[in-house]
Amino acid sequence: MDALRELQRSERAILGRQFVAPVVRGGRVRVDVDGLVWECRVEDPFEGWGIFAIASNRRARLVREAGPGARQAYGRRFRASTMVLCGQDARGRWRALDRASGQLVQVRLVPPTADVFDAVRAVRDGGQAWVLAPDPSATPRRAASMRQALLDASPPASGDGVYALAWRLAHPGLQNSPPSAPQARPSPRDRTSRRLSSALGLAGARLLDYRELGSSELDVSWERDGMRRTTRVRSHDLAVVSSGICLSGRDADFDLTSIVGVMAEAPHQH
Repeated sequence: MDALRELQRSERAILGRQFVAPVVRGGRVRVDVDGLVWECRVEDPFEGWGIFAIASNRRARLVREAGPGARQAYGRRFRASTMVLCGQDARGRWRALDRASGQLVQVRLVPPTADVFDAVRAVRDGGQAWVLAPDPSATPRRAASMRQALLDASPPASGDGVYALAWRLAHPGLQNSPPSAPQARPSPRDRTSRRLSSALGLAGARLLDYRELGSSELDVSWERDGMRRTTRVRSHDLAVVSSGICLSGRDADFDLTSIVGVMAEAPHQH
């Protein structure tokens, strides 16, 4: 019951608290409050960078759209990096190359006026990134010359490796070229492991192992700060079925990410 009382105190303390976050229409936002990661569905039909208020542990409401100052502060806190847009996939989703790591990531909230080879500032979130704003240090002439090189089917004569790779990825004749070495497709178990690791990583925990219980549930073993626990979750959305501690029937109020913080507050309960 100590964990439940602590949870109730935490909920009362955060109601109405405001935070900045990106969201796509119909999506969810995550916020870290005193070590507890809350994932909330946005009540309003909004897409973009917003300032939200926590309405409950599962819901947030839009207060107003986040201005440039709020987005810049978010970028400083979560170490924004420069990315070069290198085209859209068949579903219209933008991809970009991270100049710092050279990794190709899906980017969201790309401005409607953006074009291929434009440079943007974005914040990484796992395998995707959220665009904060155009990169103020980028020169429009550079992107324009790259687009002309693309039209001419002429590889850029100069420039750093990221732009050269972006050109290859954007060139229609090279997009579907076979990879230089065979790449094995991840197995269903690998994909599930990555999904669980990503959810736990958002709360500072790491995956130890998991066990499938039929086709609808998983027993997930994880560790954070030396504490090891096993949590039962639904396979399709990682909502908690059984947390392993007494929450008076409120287990389903949490998912695999948010339950980690609750368990950390009650390390001695079983």
